Amino acid sequence: MHRIHRFCFQAKSLTKIHVTRENTVHTLRGSSLDIPEVDFAVMIGPSDSGKSTFLNTIGRLDHPTSGQVFFKVETWRG
Repeated sequence: MHRIHRFCFQAKSLTKIHVTRENTVHTLRGSSLDIPEVDFAVMIGPSDSGKSTFLNTIGRLDHPTSGQVFFKVETWRG
């Protein structure tokens, strides 16, 4: 018997690009994450690896340049 996973949260191919006069910074490059309804997640990583940008994007404090975020039945896109 196959178990069907119901996801409470999914992020698909998120990108975030910051453009200034001097340069272009790719903060997220195709980041994806699936969290099933019964799980939790912890995010760790070195400084300047995009953790805060990813969390701000999935928390809707910022918009992705491209990609999709699904939260239960809500969807928002970059």
